[in-house]
Amino acid sequence: MYRMLYVLFLLSSNLYSQVTHENIGYRYLSEIFNDADSGIIINNNNSTIEKIFENNFGYKIIYIGSENHGSGIFYSINNNNREIILEYYFRYDPRIIWHGEHIAEIIIPSGSPNTGSFYFNLNENILSEYYSFPMYYDVENNYVLIWGEEDFELYDIETNELIRNYNNRRNAGLDVLWPFIGWYIEKINNNTIKLYWEDWDNNRGEFIIEL
Repeated sequence: MYRMLYVLFLLSSNLYSQVTHENIGYRYLSEIFNDADSGIIINNNNSTIEKIFENNFGYKIIYIGSENHGSGIFYSINNNNREIILEYYFRYDPRIIWHGEHIAEIIIPSGSPNTGSFYFNLNENILSEYYSFPMYYDVENNYVLIWGEEDFELYDIETNELIRNYNNRRNAGLDVLWPFIGWYIEKINNNTIKLYWEDWDNNRGEFIIEL
């Protein structure tokens, strides 16, 4: 009897928690960048800064270099030793988005509307290829969904293999520029997401995307 009531409670909760366009917190590119981990500056010497990024699981990454319009290096910390992850030119303040326990997305802002990311696995010390306009990283499958030139594209970041090329945007006539799209992604199951989108003219739509 109690088990039946519990099941009914879960079903009713799901009905009332379904995502709709009215209750979505759409995210635009600028908001995602502003909310990313900007690190803590531990040393500032004229044109060079040193700052540390740390997630809730104790993983740390150090950045040393220019804060704006210059090169810098990201380091992983292993047994108090620094190992180079990436050296790159940063037009704006370099930042990180943490995914799960040990994946760090290193954001490369290179001027509107251009942005991209590298993904670094701190457990395996593996750095991915560079991906332009990433929209969603799937922790379970280690896939990244990007806003491709023609349509959405799905990549395996370990192999850089193109897993799938979609026709969602073409079929929906969604041809606005990347910075003018807000989106929200709902995980349906390990193999499916639903992508809700809106543009600055309040046009809205949604796509089911198989991973």
